[in-house]
Amino acid sequence: MTEHRILVLSDSHGNTRNLREILARQVQKPHIILFLGDGLRDLGYLDTEADRISVFAVKGNCDYYFTPVPCEPEERLLTVGNVTICMMHGHTHNVKGDWHPAAAHAARKGADVLLFGHTHQRMEKRLPAGKLLGGVPLEKPLTVLNPGTAGGGWGQEASFATLTVRDGKLLCAHGILS
Repeated sequence: MTEHRILVLSDSHGNTRNLREILARQVQKPHIILFLGDGLRDLGYLDTEADRISVFAVKGNCDYYFTPVPCEPEERLLTVGNVTICMMHGHTHNVKGDWHPAAAHAARKGADVLLFGHTHQRMEKRLPAGKLLGGVPLEKPLTVLNPGTAGGGWGQEASFATLTVRDGKLLCAHGILS
């Protein structure tokens, strides 16, 4: 049995204490951290080398305000244990207005999972094969997940998500830093 534990973080906005605390509180250390933007500089405060945690990140709209601009892409497609993940911050697809165009984009890319941030609102949806997105039926199921904001604030509790990929199956959960 192959298992991949993934910690999904977004929108830390300089709150490095929350990032460190979220990682420290994981009962089982993740194999991978996926960061969805708006706080790329904050990742340098996490000790990922000691536990050999791989980190993949995308750039958010607020990451452009730093000099030098972080060199991460705005979108990333990766496969973990036969599950294809489309990562984005979401600002380029206007997810604050409607997340459906971002989901349609991820489906066109062949993703099984769309991860996005930007809204600071936790969300998880499972869209079945055949569901219409942008007038086109999904060829396979799509999980859409937003971990919320790791930084907290803006009336939101600090939050994160975990993904477990085990033998090609996906388990998602949200967590709150209290």
